Amino acid sequence: MNKQLRFLAFGIASQMLMLGAALAQSSMWQTIAAANKKDQIAFTVGKDDNKQVLAVRCFQDSKKCAVILSMGTQCEDKAVYPMLINSDAGALQIRGFCTVNEGRYEYILSPYDQVSQILYTGKGVLGIATPLEDGAFRAFRFNLFGAKDAIDVVSSKIKESDSPSSSYKF
Repeated sequence: MNKQLRFLAFGIASQMLMLGAALAQSSMWQTIAAANKKDQIAFTVGKDDNKQVLAVRCFQDSKKCAVILSMGTQCEDKAVYPMLINSDAGALQIRGFCTVNEGRYEYILSPYDQVSQILYTGKGVLGIATPLEDGAFRAFRFNLFGAKDAIDVVSSKIKESDSPSSSYKF
């Protein structure tokens, strides 16, 4: 599983770097094929900082999807962090499983079903709050405009061969 997670996080990081500054300026959701040409990624950049990326990646081989948050802050590799997620569709406590790939820190958000439901049904802004060492929180904001359509696109491409199962569990 650890090898799959590293592949997942590395793939997201490399795809985001390849997109270039033009897409980083946009806050709308985009879809791309992963570097392996089989997996599909839907993503958006942060409203306040284009180094923040929120993505849904669906894997053709395993028929699973994962929600990834890359926010430019450090975390301990393989550690699990509590987070809060909020939109007009609801709020909930989630977990972020940290992965570190070539110096880039990413969090795989869990539980997938609940997080993806908020992404899929929310409108407006999605907020994610993460705790800091000093007891404060850092908040990240993402535009949900186009999220539903982008998630539908990546899911449908994976469903072409079979229905994807829920997600990786952490």
